[in-house]
Amino acid sequence: MLAGVDAVTGTLRWSLPVASTGVLPYAGTQRLADALAVDAGVVYRSDRIGVVGAYRVVDGEPLWVRHLPAPVQAMEASATLTPWAMMAPVVAGRSGVVLSPDRERIIELDAGSGGIIAERASVELGRPDYLLLVGEDLVGVGYNRLAVVPLAKWSVGQVVMSGIVPELGIRGRVGVAGWRLLVPTDKGVSVINPGSLRQPERWIALESPGTPLATGQGLIVVDDARVHVYSTWEIAALEL
Repeated sequence: MLAGVDAVTGTLRWSLPVASTGVLPYAGTQRLADALAVDAGVVYRSDRIGVVGAYRVVDGEPLWVRHLPAPVQAMEASATLTPWAMMAPVVAGRSGVVLSPDRERIIELDAGSGGIIAERASVELGRPDYLLLVGEDLVGVGYNRLAVVPLAKWSVGQVVMSGIVPELGIRGRVGVAGWRLLVPTDKGVSVINPGSLRQPERWIALESPGTPLATGQGLIVVDDARVHVYSTWEIAALEL
């Protein structure tokens, strides 16, 4: 189900059944749902059953919908992913990049028609759980490492892999702050330049690590129970 909600009043503007494989009345399992991307008045979505589509934001009108082959194992795998590993289509210009339902392929689709433009085996980017757009680079995020390739030639370009994030790996959703990546671990956040993956530009130790969001005043960090606000010293000093 896809729904549009008024941003001011919260009232339901429209709702649309998208696709379903049916549900058994027993032995149900919660599975991770993928996220949405919005660009130029169009919302793009993909999911683990292989349905990819573009819908008009104002009224939910489908612009195109297509199906990518989805093995049964793809749905089973989604039950084991960490909750922050949602895949949202990466939309840039006239195309969008998604992961196949089984996460074995990276696929570029025409944003206007849904036609396949290019594909690449995901193993070449370290089998990422999700993709991000950072500046002019496509970034694949896995359990404990990053992969970067120029977006303009993502299907054939050279991939640069980061080192392994030690211990518990990446513990939260990687954030984007301008042309930098905010990579959360169990002890804080690494600020990484995609053009120089080997060494973080900065390390921020946090008492309560989680998924980071950069703001003009510092960081907002969300863990599994609370929201934490970390201010820059300039801001904090005015409040003390």
